[in-house]
Amino acid sequence: MIIGMNSAGSPYGVHFNPKDMVANSRLALEASEFARDAGKFEEAHSRLFRAYFQEGENIGEKNILLRLLGEIGLNTHQLSDALDRGVFSDRLKQSIVRANKYSITAVPTFIINGEDKIVGAQPYKVFKQCLDLQG
Repeated sequence: MIIGMNSAGSPYGVHFNPKDMVANSRLALEASEFARDAGKFEEAHSRLFRAYFQEGENIGEKNILLRLLGEIGLNTHQLSDALDRGVFSDRLKQSIVRANKYSITAVPTFIINGEDKIVGAQPYKVFKQCLDLQG
């Protein structure tokens, strides 16, 4: 699995390390929503992706999330409080409802014009073909 991922990531300078554990990403998803509201979603997403897939960090642990997202300038005290209080739990539940509506079972999944679905990290040509059919 890692060999295939490394082949796909290689042209982009991404190397995936073998996974010793699978993190429960719920807290990371909530922390990402905190970052979204702070205008730092893309930075947070990139940092968490790199931490999990390349550095082997357990992004399911609160103290690790606080450290990683503090690195990109998020207020870790506010983030910690938001995670403790479950501020973004409802937003995640709404995302699950939307995912169920489209029978999404994997990420990434892209919904095009509310109809067509592209599942997984696909080559550019797959997106182009789908969009050409829409146009």
